Amino acid sequence: MLICFCFSLRPVCLVINEIPFMSAWFLLVSTFSMLPLLLKDGLLLSYIVTTLAFLTACTTSFSIFEKTSEDDLQLKAFSISVRKYIPWFRTFPNAIKSSFLVSITLMGILTLMSATLDPPQRLPDLFPVAVSAVSCLHFLFFLLYFNVIAIWELKDSKTQKKSN
Repeated sequence: MLICFCFSLRPVCLVINEIPFMSAWFLLVSTFSMLPLLLKDGLLLSYIVTTLAFLTACTTSFSIFEKTSEDDLQLKAFSISVRKYIPWFRTFPNAIKSSFLVSITLMGILTLMSATLDPPQRLPDLFPVAVSAVSCLHFLFFLLYFNVIAIWELKDSKTQKKSN
């Protein structure tokens, strides 16, 4: 399973220099999604230390919090296309940063609750299901985001080929 997990992260690791904010966020969520397994194997301390080290490395090396504009997130072409139909549409860097902070906070709270609290007798899998649900919502968001980038990049390259 770990081998499949590592292979699925390789494409995102390849674009971490181009889209550091979203790539780092995706990698954090990917690690968080394994929390029930890590707790079962007694690797909570390792998870916390490596997650904090990765977050620190990303904020210092890639300056992820400063790279949340449309250009940095590669959403400029998408935004221009959407603005043709919805003139008031804007991607808000502060909203994206806030979403990231809410996400990290939620993952931290779920980690703390999973590690310290016993689930109710009627719901013995409450915390693993909550972790899975939160992770699933994140992964659906990332699926949409990375597909939008790929589709609009493909459209731009076709447009440039036609004009040349």
